[in-house]
Amino acid sequence: MSKKSPISTNLLMLLIAGLFGGLLILISYKLYDMGYLGRGTALPVEGQAPTFSLTERSGKTLNSSDLKGKVWVADFIFTRCAGQCPMMSLKMKELSKAFPGAVFVSFTSDPEYDTAEVLSTYASWYEADTNRWFFVTGKKEALNQVAVGLKLSQMDSPDMHSNYFVLMDVKSRVRGYYDANDAEAMEKLKTSLRKLL
Repeated sequence: MSKKSPISTNLLMLLIAGLFGGLLILISYKLYDMGYLGRGTALPVEGQAPTFSLTERSGKTLNSSDLKGKVWVADFIFTRCAGQCPMMSLKMKELSKAFPGAVFVSFTSDPEYDTAEVLSTYASWYEADTNRWFFVTGKKEALNQVAVGLKLSQMDSPDMHSNYFVLMDVKSRVRGYYDANDAEAMEKLKTSLRKLL
């Protein structure tokens, strides 16, 4: 019966260790890609959210400074919209339920009609948490400044708003844009939220 040499045993151990290490690296990469590791490190900084002071559906003022220290997602909708807004609000509802550590802000693109009271009724249709999902209105110029500040299109009429969700980190830096009509983009938004939370 032949004995294994110490060299062949060491090579076998080294090969097993290498395979195990490679497997760990592969698993770590996959977890990182899914957003479970490396919180916030892989997302580019695409700008800074603008400052604002607007009226929330509660009638209270919501300032951009109120969102510092929070991961938040913004969108633009209007309550009379029969097109993409209900779909966007449904997706925002799903996100708010799936990510209780995040905050959500829906800006109206129709401030002449969307008063705090109207937004409050609209928010109730989506069971929006009053502490985590804010619906805001204000002067058209101020809302346009927010849209342009977030690098979205200016809203010359209510239906001219963007259909993108915008993700901000705890420093209110823009970390990504996600098309509400694109299922893959929505999955990327969820991955990005996991990275930041």
